[in-house]
Amino acid sequence: MAITINGSANTVAGLAVGGLPDGVVDNDTLANTTITAAKIAADTITASQIAANAVGDSELNAATGKILQVVFASTTSNVTTNTTTWTDTGLTGNITPQSGSKVLVVANQSTEMGASSTWARSKMRLLRGSTVLVTDSSNVPMWLEASVSYIYLGHYTTRMWLDTSPGGDGSTAITYHTEGANYHNSGEVQWQLSGNASFLTLYEIGS
Repeated sequence: MAITINGSANTVAGLAVGGLPDGVVDNDTLANTTITAAKIAADTITASQIAANAVGDSELNAATGKILQVVFASTTSNVTTNTTTWTDTGLTGNITPQSGSKVLVVANQSTEMGASSTWARSKMRLLRGSTVLVTDSSNVPMWLEASVSYIYLGHYTTRMWLDTSPGGDGSTAITYHTEGANYHNSGEVQWQLSGNASFLTLYEIGS
């Protein structure tokens, strides 16, 4: 088929596939969105054909379910209570998630209780700022009991919460922390006794 040039319509007809020499069609020649994913054959674009820095953080962060950052915090400061009032345990961590991200929170809390022929039951909760995040019972997410002669009972408790709406904007730090209390007004509850550390790990998960 002969090549036909129509000057009025600014078109060229009869040009075979591969008829243009290399380098004739550049980025400015192609209209936006003219090349779709369906038109790109599998494995035709290799790593060597992708320009340096062509894929940035915004493209990488778009991956659903990808862990975008991890923040680790710990404390060894001792905190003691013998009342039912919620008390900050000193375990806190800050993370700055992107808009739409979720935050997986893993708390590993060092907890000790002391009792002398009475009950000592500890409970703990996780908060984002002043907002309580609850996955178990709203009253006693965690508890232990001791009803023997005076004894200290210590353990590490690990709990995980997935905060699906942390409200991140990519620039504002969000604080997570734990609070605890004594379920009864008897005995005492301590966190980080004798320098035993508690740990808080925050994972930002892409939307």
